[in-house]
Amino acid sequence: MLHHPCGLRIARGMEEKQAVLLCGSTEEEMGNGFVWRHLPQAPVEGGLLAAGLCFYQGDLVTVSLRVGDAGSGSVGWENWTEAEERECVRRTGKWLRGLGYKPGNHRWCEISLGYDPGSGSGGAVVRFHQ
Repeated sequence: MLHHPCGLRIARGMEEKQAVLLCGSTEEEMGNGFVWRHLPQAPVEGGLLAAGLCFYQGDLVTVSLRVGDAGSGSVGWENWTEAEERECVRRTGKWLRGLGYKPGNHRWCEISLGYDPGSGSGGAVVRFHQ
C-alpha cells in the first residue's frame, strides 16, 4: 500500500470512486474501458510527486509514479531534458526504496523503474497482479 500525500491510500483492489472523491484528480478517458486519473502534484522527499492511476472498469490496475525536481515547480514537459528524466528515475527509485518498495516482482505487484527513450519519460510503474 502506498499513501499519497493528498491522503489517498493506493492499493490493489482500490476502486476509481475513491480517487474521484478524495483527491480532486483529473480524468483521462481512454475509450476502451481504461481510465487514467492524474493526482495533484505533491511534495515528497525534496521532490515533486506526480502519480497517475489507471483503472479498468473501475478497478485499479496500474500506478505510474515519478518524483521530479521540486525546484522546477512542475514535473511537466515544459522543462524536459533527457538528463532530468534520468535523474527523475533515480529520485523515484530512492523514494520508493525509502518506503520499502524495490523494483521487481512481488507477491501482489510488479514494480518497474526506468527511462523510456521512445516516450522520453522516466519513473516507476506498479502493475497489480489480479
